[in-house]
Amino acid sequence: MADHQRTTPTPSLFPKKTDDWSIGDLGDFEYAIRLESRNSPIEIKTRDKEIQSKLAAEPVLFLDNRALLKRWLEVMRSESFSPLWRPGTFSLNAIGIASKTVGAISLLAGATTASALLSYQGIEPANVSAFIGLFVIFQFTLAILSLLFVTLPSQAGRELDRFLGIRLIQPLLIHCLSGIARLAASKVKDIHRQALEEATGDLKGLWALYGKLFRWKLFSEIQFWAIAFNVGALLATLLLVVFSDRAFGWQTTLQFDSETLHRIIRLSAFPWSWLFGEGSGFPTLQEIEGSRIALKDGIRSLNSENLVSWWPYLSLGIVFYGLVPRFVFNLLGRYKSKRTLDRLSFSHAEANRIAERIRSERIHFDSDSRFTKADDPAENIANDANHASLSPSSESPALCLVASDSFDSKSEALLKAALSNTLGQSCDLLTIQYLDEENRIEKTSIELLANVSKQSVAIVFDSWMPPIEETKHFIRITRKSIQ
Repeated sequence: MADHQRTTPTPSLFPKKTDDWSIGDLGDFEYAIRLESRNSPIEIKTRDKEIQSKLAAEPVLFLDNRALLKRWLEVMRSESFSPLWRPGTFSLNAIGIASKTVGAISLLAGATTASALLSYQGIEPANVSAFIGLFVIFQFTLAILSLLFVTLPSQAGRELDRFLGIRLIQPLLIHCLSGIARLAASKVKDIHRQALEEATGDLKGLWALYGKLFRWKLFSEIQFWAIAFNVGALLATLLLVVFSDRAFGWQTTLQFDSETLHRIIRLSAFPWSWLFGEGSGFPTLQEIEGSRIALKDGIRSLNSENLVSWWPYLSLGIVFYGLVPRFVFNLLGRYKSKRTLDRLSFSHAEANRIAERIRSERIHFDSDSRFTKADDPAENIANDANHASLSPSSESPALCLVASDSFDSKSEALLKAALSNTLGQSCDLLTIQYLDEENRIEKTSIELLANVSKQSVAIVFDSWMPPIEETKHFIRITRKSIQ
């Protein structure tokens, strides 16, 4: 087996960082897979050879599916994609617009909710109990759940999806992506439309394939919407305080005294109490007692200073229980999604099929030298300047176990010469069948290698053969037999 002659890759075709993928690249990749399936075998083979020649100077990239498939994607983009349109970029931009729209709605919803909870008609103070319940207690609970989502193992963390809204949003997002893909398909024709329609039908399968990445991406987007909601609530609260005369109080039908509430408020104000203490960051016990609403007494019996003492606590509660945790989780979600994207191995069936097909272009039994049918093919290959990087030694022949169903006697001379040139010594070929019951595999290997002493042993597989358990077991038995 011999490599093609090495050439220098074209810098303009491939970027320097070959394994850097984006979510837009993934969209283009899945579209390119379906687009390529509509190309002719000649087109596919020509493209594979082009990629192989570009990578000849960097053979290590052949072992990395990420780098190899990124090269393949760049060639597909340059040859088959429309120069004015990429499905991955189009979908990503459309999702970005949709996310910003949801963010704007969340901003408005936050402002509306805060305004409703702090509604004041001049008859009795706005009751802060519901406001604290929503913007402090409930958001603190969500922050704890989000922390568990991040820190728990993946399987346990998925159980929190329903609480954080991810399971609810997932089908909505798939439906949105389907609509985007249908919109895009209406603007292209022929095989491009067919490829897009096929990708649209596979959205659920793609979600399962890239589920962890989409999960973190959706998690960070939810945090972005929550940030917008809290920004709206904070702006509404501050605007109401600045531009209107508001009175705040508290009331409950439970047997709840002012001292207990003061302890709860002081404890919940801990995140900012080092900066804004009692009286400035949260109300004192006297202010809490003076702002308790009694329906029989009305508002006239309450002191104005006590009634305005709540707004700093309410505003800081939104900041430290709404904005700060969501901002941190948004950054963490972005980091996790980027890390997950960087760790994608592209080892699923379709990706492996393309990668192994391109790698197989390096393995051939042709010769660039000219010879006639009367010539000895093995001699020509051995003398070919492009292949004779090693000269056969005088050692005993290597035993090459050929585990291939596609090998036949017609190509024996070419294969034997290519292996001799690669190994640097002459070799004997022996065709084997190893995909059998385990006990028969072991018996066959021991019998074949019983007389091997100092003789080298090489196992030759088809280039497309994955490292399945039978293959690994055969290699272990063979190694054990010759030790």
